[in-house]
Amino acid sequence: MHTFYFQQLLSLTLIYLLGIMAPGADFAVTIRQSLSFGKRTGVITVIGIGSGISVHVFYTLIGVGVLLRTQPTLFSIVKVISAAYMLYLGVKFIRSQPKISGLNTTAINQKMHPSPLRSFIIGFLTNATNPKATLLILAVFMTIVAAKTPIEIQIIYGLWMCAIAIGWFVAVSLLFSSHAIRRGFFNIGHWIERGMGILLISFAVNLLINNVK
Repeated sequence: MHTFYFQQLLSLTLIYLLGIMAPGADFAVTIRQSLSFGKRTGVITVIGIGSGISVHVFYTLIGVGVLLRTQPTLFSIVKVISAAYMLYLGVKFIRSQPKISGLNTTAINQKMHPSPLRSFIIGFLTNATNPKATLLILAVFMTIVAAKTPIEIQIIYGLWMCAIAIGWFVAVSLLFSSHAIRRGFFNIGHWIERGMGILLISFAVNLLINNVK
């Protein structure tokens, strides 16, 4: 029986990792936070993203996920809320201004640096309101996790998925917050942020278009 659960865990890990590696809102926000504010803010944002995943896992385990999937109107409302939040972030990113070089840069970054709580909330809301995360976790649980799997084992699966996401996005954050990369991107950082904003807005528009079909 333990072999059966281990096989489920391996399948879950592979499919879920491939799912979160596809660029999306979480990826865009992680890169933006890491490039703009460094490793600490990037990692805290990623922890927020991982915590947001627990929301999807929780309502999937208690059956709300099935309700969302079987009630198109309810899920449409969730999509609209998500699109609104992505639009908000996208517009905010697009308004990014060039960083001022020299000594003033440190002072400006310290002044504008988001608090740990704000960084966490940005990551949490980005994932918790993301329908892609909802569908991915639903797909994993409904196609890989057997109905006879005990709830305590499913909880372990859910926690493992949170850990996988945090591990992956921490790696992304560390890459884009390294001193060499940040220095190389410094003069064009605002264009990268604007690019991430356009990406988020495109996700939001796509959600709204699909929602009215």
